[in-house]
Amino acid sequence: MHPASPISTPRRLRKVGFVLAGVALVVGGALAASAPGQSLESQVTEKRGQLGKAEKREGVLTTEISALSDRIHRLEGEVAALRNREVEVQKELDAKQAELTSERNRLQTLRERLRRSLDSLADR
Repeated sequence: MHPASPISTPRRLRKVGFVLAGVALVVGGALAASAPGQSLESQVTEKRGQLGKAEKREGVLTTEISALSDRIHRLEGEVAALRNREVEVQKELDAKQAELTSERNRLQTLRERLRRSLDSLADR
């Protein structure tokens, strides 16, 4: 199970809404402030062209966001798998460390026993 993406669908829709609202404000403001010599029809045509460009850019950005969102999901999955593997490897390492400690203690005990045996033989 993957955690929620930082770029969820409702968030994307909100962004798209904000972009369209911004474009509408720009178009409306530009129409109101355009040169009085331009005909209303040419102003509308110009603004439709600008709106078309903005919508095309919006589509490109939406595609990029979607691709990045997919990549984030994939990377989150990889990170989760690596974290799980890290836990497994740490358990193995802990077990081997405990085994090493036990064998070192055993070796120390055998060395002490050998030393006592050699001392005993030397005394004979």
